[in-house]
Amino acid sequence: IYAEDPDSGFVPSPGPILAWHAPEGPGLRLDAGFEAGQTVTPHYDAMLAKLIASGRDRGEALARLAGALDAFWIA
Repeated sequence: IYAEDPDSGFVPSPGPILAWHAPEGPGLRLDAGFEAGQTVTPHYDAMLAKLIASGRDRGEALARLAGALDAFWIA
């Protein structure tokens, strides 16, 4: 999960994190370095978090990951 602006060639997009909703559930793990209320500065990597999905097989893991990305939002 990155703080980047895809419309500008994926350059870093610093600023305050006003809201953060991360998905939870079986087979999901989130390793995050940020949360709501913090500020992303232009001085570091734009990576905010890693979202990891697992399942009984690749198809289940991909389905969990797709659902988790749909449910993940940051403002």
